[in-house]
Amino acid sequence: GGTVNIRKSVIIGKDATIRAGSVRNAGTVLGTLSVQSQSVENTGSAGAFEVKSDQSRDRLPIWLFFLVAILLTMGWFIIGLLLIRIMPVRFLQVESEVRTNRIVKCVVGLAAIIISIIAFVLLAITIILLPLALVLGGLVLISLLLANLFVASSLGRIIFGYMKWNGKEWQLYTLGFLALCILYIIPIINIFTFVISFCLGFGAILYAVKNNWGAITGSPQS
Repeated sequence: GGTVNIRKSVIIGKDATIRAGSVRNAGTVLGTLSVQSQSVENTGSAGAFEVKSDQSRDRLPIWLFFLVAILLTMGWFIIGLLLIRIMPVRFLQVESEVRTNRIVKCVVGLAAIIISIIAFVLLAITIILLPLALVLGGLVLISLLLANLFVASSLGRIIFGYMKWNGKEWQLYTLGFLALCILYIIPIINIFTFVISFCLGFGAILYAVKNNWGAITGSPQS
C-alpha cells in the first residue's frame, strides 16, 4: 500500500525495485527500474523499465467472495436437510404449494414482498411501532431465505418425475438444490431464476400459512 514518489532531482545510480499501491517516477534511474503496482506514472528516465501489475489484491477479494458464497450455499443446503428431517410434514405442505398455481403464487409472492417493504417503512417511522416492524420484518426475511429451499425440493421432484425415478425426499431436495445452484451461475438466466424462485417460494409459504392457520394459531376447526 501507499504511494512512492521519486522526484525529478533524484538520481539512482543502480537498479531499483519498488512495490507499492501507487508509484510516480520523475527522476533518473541509471540501472533497471522494476515496479509492481496498480498505478504507475513514469515521466523520468531509466536504463530499463519493467512494470508488473499488482493483481494479488484484486484476486484475494474474488476468491474470498467465492469461498464465502460456497460456505453459505452449503449452510443453506444443510438447513433444508434439517427441515426435512425435523419437520417433514410442514416442509412438504409448503413444497406442495409450490407445485400448484405457480403463476398466481409467484405474483402473490412478488406483491407481498413489495407490500412488506412498504409496511415495514411505514411502521418503522412511527417509532412506537418499530418493535412490531422489526418482528414482521424478521419473519418476512426468514421466509425469503427459506423460499429457495422449498422451490429446490419441488424442482427436484419435477426432475425425478421426468426421469421416471423414485427417490426419498432428501434426494429430491438435493437434486433440485444442485439444479437451482447451476441456474444461479448462468448469466441473465440467474436473474430470472432469482426473482421467480424467491417470489414463488414466498407465495407458497403464504398460501401454506393461510391453509394451516388454524393449526398454527391453535384455533378450533370450523
